[in-house]
Amino acid sequence: MATADSAEVLAQAEMGARLGSLYLQGIPGYFHDGAAGLQSTPRPRIDYWPGLLPMTALDHRVVLDDGRVVRVSPPSSTGTVAQPVHPEPAGAPLPDRVTQLPLGTVAHARSGDKGGNSNVGIWTRDPRVWLWLRRFLTTDEIRRLIPEAKDLDVVRHEFPDLQAVHFVLRGLLGTGGSSNTRVDQVGKAVGEYLRSRQVLIPDDLLSAIDVPTSEEYTL
Repeated sequence: MATADSAEVLAQAEMGARLGSLYLQGIPGYFHDGAAGLQSTPRPRIDYWPGLLPMTALDHRVVLDDGRVVRVSPPSSTGTVAQPVHPEPAGAPLPDRVTQLPLGTVAHARSGDKGGNSNVGIWTRDPRVWLWLRRFLTTDEIRRLIPEAKDLDVVRHEFPDLQAVHFVLRGLLGTGGSSNTRVDQVGKAVGEYLRSRQVLIPDDLLSAIDVPTSEEYTL
């Protein structure tokens, strides 16, 4: 993506024609927001800017289906809910026999945007893979697999009942999907990109899901 002070500059550069072929190549991490329309012509970019207002400045009310209006007074005090904290795993020791394959061979992922932050969840259906996955996917490992996140604040959570590890990559999307120049403006392809990354997977986990090994390493 590219930005300029005027639409004429981008039109002269024929950016739409230069980028159009990328939509058909299936590159992991390249994503176009289907709801935004094809970026074939220059258009304004809108910068997302959140703000806060005191609750007393807003008119809280409920309108019922019969037209009656119920006024709701703001609470006298509010509180915040603390986020759960999970100890950082020490990392998964590698067994003697491992195979280099995409992480997506044994795990699924889903990602998206929350303002300027991107979140991505990685999970597996196999309990044995989960024991390895939760130890393998440390915060440092995510920064290694996603180089763009190496200097970002990364929040890590575990969901044992879902056999999932969830990360929030704070600031990956700049100020938001409507204004950044990433090829994946809203972080929808972060999960796909993560699943495409080559990692060393224990062979006993591959045999459990009947995946043929492509290259073995003895450590």
